Amino acid sequence: MSRRDLGIRGPEEMGSPREGFLREQRPERASRDRSVQAPPVLLTATDRLILVYLGGLAGLAAFSHPRPGLLLSGIGVLALSVVGVALWGARSGLGRVTHDFFPVPMVVCTFSLTGPVIAATNPVFWDARFAALDQELFPGLAAAWYGALGRPWWLSEAAAGLYFSYYLIPVAMGVALYRAGRHAEFDAFAFTVVATLLVSYVCYFVTPTLGPRIAIDREAAVLGGAGLSRGLRWFLHAVEFNQLDAFPSGHTALSLVFLALGWRLFPRWRLPLSLLVAGILFSTVYLSLHYVIDLMGGALLAALMPIFLPVLRYGVGARDHRPSSNARQRPDDQPIRSKRPPR
Repeated sequence: MSRRDLGIRGPEEMGSPREGFLREQRPERASRDRSVQAPPVLLTATDRLILVYLGGLAGLAAFSHPRPGLLLSGIGVLALSVVGVALWGARSGLGRVTHDFFPVPMVVCTFSLTGPVIAATNPVFWDARFAALDQELFPGLAAAWYGALGRPWWLSEAAAGLYFSYYLIPVAMGVALYRAGRHAEFDAFAFTVVATLLVSYVCYFVTPTLGPRIAIDREAAVLGGAGLSRGLRWFLHAVEFNQLDAFPSGHTALSLVFLALGWRLFPRWRLPLSLLVAGILFSTVYLSLHYVIDLMGGALLAALMPIFLPVLRYGVGARDHRPSSNARQRPDDQPIRSKRPPR
C-alpha cells in the first residue's frame, strides 16, 4: 500500500511552509471579509429614532385628539418620507447626501405636528406656575434681563440675530463634518442633535408652556428693534406652529449640546461657539420667549443627555453601517494589505 493510499503527502505535495500557513488562515480571512462587507443598513439610527417618535405621536393623536385624521395623515407622510429618502439614498449619490441631511426638515415638520397633539393630550398650561417660580427663585432677574441697557434698538437687533443663529450653527457643524469626510462623526452628531430635540418634545407633553410671549399686535412696539427683529418675528410665526415649547428651553438644551460637541470636534471653533451660545441664551429671555426657569430646565436636559443617548441608541439599534460611513467595502478578490511597513 502506497503512502498516497494512506493519505500521507510528501514534501513536494505539501508545498512551502508559507503556503500551508496561508491555507490555514483562509477561514479567518473569510470571516474578516464578511465583517468588512457587512450589508449596509437602509435606515440609520437617526431614521429609526424619528420613526419611533412618529409612531408614539400617532398613537397619542389617535387616542387624544378629537379629529386625528389630518394629523395622522401628516405623520404618515413623514414616516413614508423617511423610508423613501432612505431607499433613494441607497441608490444614488445625490440621494445619499439628501438622506444624510434629511433629519433637518424632518425635525421641523415633526415639531409642528407635535403642537396640536400636546394641546389635546395635556390642556393644562404651566405658565402661571413658572412665572411664579421666576419671581420666587430669581426675584428681579427676569425684569433686569428683559430691560438690559434700556433695550436700545441695536441690542434688540443683535439679540434677534443671535437667536436665529441657533438654527444655523448645527447645520454649519454638520456640513463641516460632512465636507471633511468625517462621516462616522457626522452620524453621531446628527443622532445627538435629533435625540436632544425629540427628548425636549417629549418634555413639552409633561409641562406645556407658552412662555412670556408678547401678543402679535404689540410685538413691534414692545420688543423694538429694526429689520432683523421684524424678520425673526416673521420667521417664528411662519415656522414655529407649535408654541407650547417653552419648558424646557430647547434653545438652551441644544445650544449647550452643540457647544459640548463642537468643543471636541472643532477645537478652533471653541471661542466663537462659546460667544454665540452665550448670546443665544441671553436672547431667549431678552426677546420675551422664555422664563428664566425654562433655561434651567434646558440646562438640566443637556446635562442628562449623556445618560439618555446610550439608552436611545440601544433602543433603536446601535448598528449604523452605510455607504456614507468611513467603512469601505472591499471586493472579494482584493487581498488584505497589512499596514505594517515593509522590512
